[in-house]
Amino acid sequence: MKKAFSIAIILIIILLSMLPMSGALAKSGGTPQIEIRNSTEGAVVITLMTSGTIKSYTWFAGTHRFTISSGYYYYYAKTPCGLKTGKFNLTNNKTLLFSCKVGKPDSFHTYER
Repeated sequence: MKKAFSIAIILIIILLSMLPMSGALAKSGGTPQIEIRNSTEGAVVITLMTSGTIKSYTWFAGTHRFTISSGYYYYYAKTPCGLKTGKFNLTNNKTLLFSCKVGKPDSFHTYER
């Protein structure tokens, strides 16, 4: 009886080890990617600040991608339409959209991909 129970436990462990990892475990680690979509017809200067680190990037019209460490960021974006400030938690890939609308302030959107 004890031997059958031990064999059953070993078989269960082997079967469980053959199952694919969950999506949450597979996504941990890694470096998130940021996609910048600049449709302002000019340059967008984005300054990202996090716990003692300040990095500044200039992006011209078009779509651009880069990687950066995970973390909680404050941003300051200077666009042809004006200034935008805010904060976001970078844990997954993000897309930042910048566009100018005639008679309206610059629009800024962020979403996870």
